Amino acid sequence: MAPPAVGGETTGGYAAQLDVLRSTAKWLTAAFAGVGGILVAGLQLTGMGELPVSSWRFSVALVAVVVALTSVGFMIRTASTVLTHEWLTLASFSDESIVRPPGRGDRKSRYIARARDELTYSRHELYGYAAPDIERLHGLLRRADEAIWRSRPKSKAHATAVEQAATLRLAARDAVQYANYHYTLGLFRAMRTRIGIAAVAVAVSATVFAYATNPPREEKPTRVQVQYVTPPIQSG
Repeated sequence: MAPPAVGGETTGGYAAQLDVLRSTAKWLTAAFAGVGGILVAGLQLTGMGELPVSSWRFSVALVAVVVALTSVGFMIRTASTVLTHEWLTLASFSDESIVRPPGRGDRKSRYIARARDELTYSRHELYGYAAPDIERLHGLLRRADEAIWRSRPKSKAHATAVEQAATLRLAARDAVQYANYHYTLGLFRAMRTRIGIAAVAVAVSATVFAYATNPPREEKPTRVQVQYVTPPIQSG
């Protein structure tokens, strides 16, 4: 049971792709948050002070400010789910209380289920040389670790257990990197859609606020008075 190697090392490039995905998420978040921040900063809040509190314009302007600030906060929160989510392990896919069919449970369970489907589809390229499925891989790795602790150091059984554990760990590393990439990809796609909606909400809120705080001014007509002066009649 030996892992496929190129130049003596097991290949696994999904950790690098995961870093690229997170860097893209940071860039998109910074871009959208920057635009949203400029729009929010451009809101002339002093204009609200000139409006009567009981007027509909004041209420609309207040709602627009709340929506704009909430949308910017929503952008940051959505991005944080991509950048700071918990790292998945083999246990994330072996625990039946976590893995559920798509469409059931919370959002995290659905994303884990999709990542599990990707793992199953690509198992021959990732860990098929070590175990037929992810549960078996987790079980074999656990038993190999137990065998290391039970065997005497420097014994043949100990060396065999260490070699088996090393091979299983390489397979587990590739599988976990692949799973985390697809899990993060699902979060990223959802983030991209939500941030786009939030950016539109900020732009609309800024437009509504500007309209509400700038009521049309009534121009009073200028009164023009024309006086006709009759020139004096000069006698001849």
